[in-house]
Amino acid sequence: MTLALASSPAHLGLHAIARLIGCLAIGILLAACDGPEQREAAHLERGKDFLEEGNRVKARLEFRNVLQINPLNVESRYYLALVEEADGNMRGAFANFRKATQQQPDHLPSLIKVGQYYLFANQLDQAGEMAQAILASTPDSADGHALLGAIHLRNKDLDLAHREIDLALQSDPSNLPAVSTLVGIQRQAGDIDSAFKTLDAALARAPSATGLLQ
Repeated sequence: MTLALASSPAHLGLHAIARLIGCLAIGILLAACDGPEQREAAHLERGKDFLEEGNRVKARLEFRNVLQINPLNVESRYYLALVEEADGNMRGAFANFRKATQQQPDHLPSLIKVGQYYLFANQLDQAGEMAQAILASTPDSADGHALLGAIHLRNKDLDLAHREIDLALQSDPSNLPAVSTLVGIQRQAGDIDSAFKTLDAALARAPSATGLLQ
């Protein structure tokens, strides 16, 4: 009689349901251990590792995986822009840097990059807005003061340019944009000897700095 009960359809149905519930519980636990946030973080860290190794193809893929999970991940957007920049895709780099600032208006590294791109394009009003945003967030930012100094230099206002560059170099004596702008100020003032001395001292600290070499 006991054997008959054990093999009855009703008993088998209950057993199957119990097994199904157990499997579902395990699946839920596994999903919790590997949810979107965990996968997002894992892709981001792998992307950074690949970028540090110089493997930009795999780094780009990882950062894009992050953005597929979370399009608002500003850090991944910024790193993707760095990859595009390193590959010479300046349009793609700028678009991602700019989107990062739109998603997070106080994201300092992206603000600096967008400001530098505007300066390079001679869009000085927009570059000035970025400089003000940088300094509003971080008043002693060497990059913010260097950007503002470069804008003043483009506008031929050497006194204001020098003031901003002094503030930049007080904050970071090795800041390359500030040093480059200081050389420009000295050249425009006709002080070529000082310009060469500034340049030589900067190259001694950073001999592979492309901007200074140019």
